[in-house]
Amino acid sequence: MSLNQNQIIRTHEGAQPTAVRLAHSEVTLAKHSIFDYFPEDRMSTDFSWALWLVGWLGILKAFVWIATDPNLPADVARALAYKYSLSTIPLALCGVALWNKKRWAIWGLIICATADLIFLVAVPGTFISFEVKQFAIFPFVFAGALFFINGPVADVLILLLVPALFKAVRDARD
Repeated sequence: MSLNQNQIIRTHEGAQPTAVRLAHSEVTLAKHSIFDYFPEDRMSTDFSWALWLVGWLGILKAFVWIATDPNLPADVARALAYKYSLSTIPLALCGVALWNKKRWAIWGLIICATADLIFLVAVPGTFISFEVKQFAIFPFVFAGALFFINGPVADVLILLLVPALFKAVRDARD
Protein backbone atom coordinates (compact mmCIF):
# COMPACT_ATOMS: atom_id res chain seq x y z
CA MET A 1 0.00 0.00 0.00
CA SER A 2 1.50 3.31 -0.98
CA LEU A 3 0.99 6.33 1.22
CA ASN A 4 1.46 9.93 0.26
CA GLN A 5 3.58 12.31 2.30
CA ASN A 6 0.62 13.95 4.05
CA GLN A 7 -0.75 10.63 5.29
CA ILE A 8 2.59 9.65 6.76
CA ILE A 9 3.11 13.03 8.45
CA ARG A 10 -0.42 12.86 9.91
CA THR A 11 0.30 9.42 11.37
CA HIS A 12 3.48 10.76 12.93
CA GLU A 13 1.99 13.88 14.54
CA GLY A 14 3.60 14.47 17.87
CA ALA A 15 6.62 12.39 16.86
CA GLN A 16 10.09 13.82 16.77
CA PRO A 17 11.01 15.77 13.61
CA THR A 18 13.55 13.06 12.72
CA ALA A 19 10.72 10.54 12.39
CA VAL A 20 8.91 12.87 10.02
CA ARG A 21 12.07 13.33 7.98
CA LEU A 22 12.57 9.57 7.90
CA ALA A 23 8.98 9.09 6.76
CA HIS A 24 9.49 11.75 4.10
CA SER A 25 12.61 9.93 2.88
CA GLU A 26 10.70 6.66 2.64
CA VAL A 27 8.01 8.35 0.54
CA THR A 28 10.65 9.90 -1.70
CA LEU A 29 12.35 6.54 -2.22
CA ALA A 30 9.03 4.82 -2.96
CA LYS A 31 8.24 7.36 -5.69
CA HIS A 32 11.48 6.46 -7.49
CA SER A 33 10.81 2.72 -7.45
CA ILE A 34 10.66 0.96 -10.82
CA PHE A 35 7.36 -0.69 -9.93
CA ASP A 36 5.23 -1.87 -7.05
CA TYR A 37 5.38 -5.61 -6.36
CA PHE A 38 1.68 -5.85 -5.59
CA PRO A 39 -0.04 -2.77 -7.04
CA GLU A 40 -3.32 -1.99 -5.32
CA ASP A 41 -5.25 -1.51 -8.53
CA ARG A 42 -4.70 -5.16 -9.59
CA MET A 43 -7.45 -6.09 -7.11
CA SER A 44 -9.86 -3.52 -8.54
CA THR A 45 -12.77 -4.73 -10.66
CA ASP A 46 -11.63 -2.27 -13.34
CA PHE A 47 -8.23 -3.94 -13.67
CA SER A 48 -7.75 -5.86 -16.92
CA TRP A 49 -8.40 -9.57 -16.39
CA ALA A 50 -5.80 -10.37 -19.06
CA LEU A 51 -3.08 -8.42 -17.19
CA TRP A 52 -4.12 -10.06 -13.92
CA LEU A 53 -4.19 -13.62 -15.32
CA VAL A 54 -1.00 -13.45 -17.35
CA GLY A 55 0.82 -11.72 -14.48
CA TRP A 56 -0.10 -14.63 -12.22
CA LEU A 57 0.86 -17.17 -14.90
CA GLY A 58 4.30 -15.56 -15.20
CA ILE A 59 4.82 -15.68 -11.44
CA LEU A 60 3.50 -19.24 -11.10
CA LYS A 61 5.58 -20.47 -14.05
CA ALA A 62 8.62 -18.95 -12.37
CA PHE A 63 8.21 -20.71 -9.02
CA VAL A 64 5.96 -23.80 -9.28
CA TRP A 65 8.78 -25.93 -10.67
CA ILE A 66 10.58 -25.62 -7.31
CA ALA A 67 7.82 -27.69 -5.68
CA THR A 68 8.17 -30.56 -8.13
CA ASP A 69 10.55 -33.46 -8.12
CA PRO A 70 9.94 -35.38 -11.32
CA ASN A 71 11.37 -38.86 -11.57
CA LEU A 72 13.13 -38.43 -14.90
CA PRO A 73 16.29 -39.62 -16.60
CA ALA A 74 19.31 -37.53 -15.52
CA ASP A 75 19.81 -35.79 -18.87
CA VAL A 76 16.15 -34.70 -19.08
CA ALA A 77 16.12 -33.56 -15.45
CA ARG A 78 19.33 -31.57 -16.05
CA ALA A 79 17.88 -29.91 -19.17
CA LEU A 80 14.72 -28.95 -17.27
CA ALA A 81 16.78 -27.63 -14.35
CA TYR A 82 18.75 -25.36 -16.70
CA LYS A 83 15.59 -24.15 -18.41
CA TYR A 84 13.80 -23.35 -15.17
CA SER A 85 16.89 -21.78 -13.60
CA LEU A 86 17.30 -19.44 -16.57
CA SER A 87 13.62 -18.55 -16.80
CA THR A 88 12.73 -17.99 -13.13
CA ILE A 89 13.86 -14.38 -12.77
CA PRO A 90 12.59 -13.15 -16.16
CA LEU A 91 9.17 -14.76 -15.66
CA ALA A 92 8.72 -13.40 -12.14
CA LEU A 93 9.96 -9.95 -13.13
CA CYS A 94 7.74 -9.79 -16.22
CA GLY A 95 4.70 -11.09 -14.29
CA VAL A 96 4.98 -8.34 -11.67
CA ALA A 97 5.88 -5.70 -14.26
CA LEU A 98 2.79 -6.67 -16.24
CA TRP A 99 0.63 -5.84 -13.21
CA ASN A 100 2.36 -2.45 -13.28
CA LYS A 101 1.32 -2.09 -16.95
CA LYS A 102 4.85 -2.11 -18.37
CA ARG A 103 4.90 -2.68 -22.12
CA TRP A 104 8.34 -4.32 -22.03
CA ALA A 105 6.91 -7.05 -19.77
CA ILE A 106 4.64 -8.19 -22.60
CA TRP A 107 7.64 -8.59 -24.89
CA GLY A 108 9.50 -10.46 -22.16
CA LEU A 109 6.60 -12.87 -21.68
CA ILE A 110 6.31 -13.39 -25.44
CA ILE A 111 9.99 -14.37 -25.54
CA CYS A 112 9.69 -16.64 -22.48
CA ALA A 113 6.54 -18.40 -23.72
CA THR A 114 7.95 -18.91 -27.21
CA ALA A 115 11.27 -20.20 -25.84
CA ASP A 116 9.39 -22.58 -23.53
CA LEU A 117 7.34 -24.00 -26.42
CA ILE A 118 10.47 -24.40 -28.57
CA PHE A 119 12.23 -26.11 -25.65
CA LEU A 120 9.39 -28.62 -25.17
CA VAL A 121 9.53 -29.54 -28.86
CA ALA A 122 13.31 -29.39 -29.34
CA VAL A 123 14.52 -31.27 -26.25
CA PRO A 124 13.43 -34.90 -26.41
CA GLY A 125 11.91 -36.40 -23.31
CA THR A 126 10.90 -33.18 -21.55
CA PHE A 127 7.23 -33.70 -22.22
CA ILE A 128 7.25 -36.87 -20.08
CA SER A 129 7.78 -34.68 -17.01
CA PHE A 130 4.03 -34.01 -17.14
CA GLU A 131 3.10 -37.67 -17.33
CA VAL A 132 0.73 -39.05 -14.67
CA LYS A 133 2.11 -42.26 -13.22
CA GLN A 134 -0.58 -42.82 -10.56
CA PHE A 135 -4.28 -42.46 -11.02
CA ALA A 136 -5.10 -41.40 -7.48
CA ILE A 137 -6.93 -38.06 -7.19
CA PHE A 138 -4.14 -35.91 -5.69
CA PRO A 139 -1.35 -36.89 -8.13
CA PHE A 140 -3.77 -36.55 -11.03
CA VAL A 141 -4.88 -33.03 -9.99
CA PHE A 142 -1.29 -32.00 -9.24
CA ALA A 143 -0.08 -33.26 -12.62
CA GLY A 144 -2.95 -31.43 -14.32
CA ALA A 145 -2.06 -28.18 -12.57
CA LEU A 146 1.61 -28.62 -13.53
CA PHE A 147 0.66 -29.32 -17.13
CA PHE A 148 -1.45 -26.16 -17.18
CA ILE A 149 1.09 -23.88 -15.47
CA ASN A 150 4.47 -25.20 -16.63
CA GLY A 151 3.35 -26.96 -19.77
CA PRO A 152 2.37 -25.67 -23.17
CA VAL A 153 -1.14 -24.66 -22.07
CA ALA A 154 -0.02 -21.53 -20.19
CA ASP A 155 2.45 -20.63 -22.95
CA VAL A 156 -0.21 -20.82 -25.63
CA LEU A 157 -2.64 -18.88 -23.40
CA ILE A 158 -0.05 -16.13 -22.86
CA LEU A 159 0.56 -15.87 -26.61
CA LEU A 160 -3.17 -15.83 -27.37
CA LEU A 161 -3.73 -12.99 -24.88
CA VAL A 162 -0.96 -10.76 -26.29
CA PRO A 163 -3.39 -8.47 -28.19
CA ALA A 164 -5.50 -8.01 -25.03
CA LEU A 165 -2.34 -7.26 -23.02
CA PHE A 166 -1.16 -4.57 -25.44
CA LYS A 167 -4.65 -3.05 -25.48
CA ALA A 168 -4.86 -3.00 -21.67
CA VAL A 169 -1.44 -1.35 -21.34
CA ARG A 170 -2.31 1.18 -24.04
CA ASP A 171 -5.65 1.98 -22.39
CA ALA A 172 -3.95 2.42 -19.00
CA ARG A 173 -1.58 5.01 -20.46
CA ASP A 174 -4.38 7.05 -22.06
